[in-house]
Amino acid sequence: MTPSPDPAPLLTGAARKDAWRAFLWKDHAILRRLLPNAAEIGPGVIRRSQPEPRDIRSLQEKGLSRVITLRGENPGQPFYDFEHEVCEALGIDFHVFDFFPGGPPVATDLLRFLDLVTTASGSVMFHCKTGADRTGLAAAMYVLASSGNDIAAARRQLSWKFFHVRTRRMGIFDYVIDRFEKDHLATGIDVLDWIATLYDPAAFQREYEAGFKGR
Repeated sequence: MTPSPDPAPLLTGAARKDAWRAFLWKDHAILRRLLPNAAEIGPGVIRRSQPEPRDIRSLQEKGLSRVITLRGENPGQPFYDFEHEVCEALGIDFHVFDFFPGGPPVATDLLRFLDLVTTASGSVMFHCKTGADRTGLAAAMYVLASSGNDIAAARRQLSWKFFHVRTRRMGIFDYVIDRFEKDHLATGIDVLDWIATLYDPAAFQREYEAGFKGR
């Protein structure tokens, strides 16, 4: 996780209009208005795609106190600047993680993410761009941690319902759940202990890719 710096200077006039157009069209916010890919997956825990400022304002009226982006620190990018700006203006706790789109995050980031989700003073919302893959794995880990390691429930967070498709590239996220299931069934290990001791994203990536060799 990277610390959240001060927001970029507020854009005004034509520059702000240009940034807003880029957010709507280049970052596909216009499509997310139709398909926000949002769901409450636990009491006050919301997963979704990249929000607009108005989404954050609406959720704050219902108790939102913490926002977590999995897209990394991107000052100068409208999707990041608008989100950071509105969180700063509303006094919402804003945290930044850099989850790679096609690979599992490091263990320390996963553990810190889960701590932030479970310790928010109000509701918490986390997201990536589309809310499908990175957000799906993060949601699956939250469900495992909060449900007593319910693997079937965790797998539902990585499904067509949330636009996740187990392609060769994105299947690595499903493979992480496969590996936890294997270790959990063998030893009964809890997901938090598993992340702290057995979770090895680099090794998982190698194992996953090795499974495609010779096909």
